[in-house]
This record gives sequence, structure tokens and C-alpha cells, in this order.
Amino acid sequence: MNTDQTTSQPKRFQFIYVLLILVLSVLLTAEGYFGYQVYALSQQQKQIKEDYSTFNNITFGLFSVDEWRDRITEVVNPKVSNYSITPQQKKQLYVKVEQQLHAIVNKAIAAANKPQKSLTGKLKKFAFNKIVKADQLHAQVPSFAQTIVAKATSSRCQRKLKNIVTSKL
Repeated sequence: MNTDQTTSQPKRFQFIYVLLILVLSVLLTAEGYFGYQVYALSQQQKQIKEDYSTFNNITFGLFSVDEWRDRITEVVNPKVSNYSITPQQKKQLYVKVEQQLHAIVNKAIAAANKPQKSLTGKLKKFAFNKIVKADQLHAQVPSFAQTIVAKATSSRCQRKLKNIVTSKL
């Protein structure tokens, strides 16, 4: 019996070794396959990150002038096309225009009344003071302001302004 046991034990160990080698071979093959899959997926992820980086760079992404222009145009165009001047805005515009015209008249009068050293300059100043009355100029400012506001708020002028704004965008 001893000889039988000794011969069966090595065969048994041989079978276990062969089985162990087969199992380890299968595991090694699976590990190789899954390692290759990890490599392939990491290459694919690398490509996706490069594409993402390319599309989010200064040409296509957050800093893209074209992208911002398109988005701003989408918001501004409807507002510009639907814009019209209200009576309150017309009054405010009239007040501002009138103030500016008074300031222009004051500057013109101050420039004309500036001290002159030459004879020609003194004659021009004298003629200006005799012909032009500051009070009369200031009295005409409201009618000039009304004319300017009427022209600026006309439908034709508003269409032109809308076209200018939309074309600049």
C-alpha cells in the first residue's frame, strides 16, 4: 500500500499543479485582455479631452467673440426692433437737447467776447455784439430743440437708428 499511496500523491499534486497553471493562465489572459481594454479606453478618453480642449479654446469656447456676438445679437435684436421712444423719453430728450444748445450758444458768445488784441479781432467782436443778441439766441433755443427732437424721433430716423444698431452688432 505504501507504493500505491506514494504514486497517487504525486499524480494528485501534478493534477493540482496543472489545474493551478490552467486557472492562472486563464486569469493572466483575462488580465491581459482587461489591461488592453483599459489602455484602449484611456486612449479614447485622451482623444475626447483633446477634442473638448479644442472646442473650448479661445476660438470656440468661452472667449469666442463669434459665440458672444451671436448670443448678444439674439438678445438685442428683438429689443432693438421693438424699441420706440415713449413720450416721457421724448421730454427727457428735449430737455437734454435744449441744455446742450444753451451750452453751445454760451460757448459761442464767450468765444466771440474773448479779449482781442488785433484791430480785425476787435472789429469782429464789435460787429458780433451789435448784430447778435445773446437773449435772442437763447430765446430761439427751444424751437431749435423742438425741431431736433421731432427729427430724431421721427419713424424714418428711428428705422435708420435701428438699422445702424443691428448692423453694428
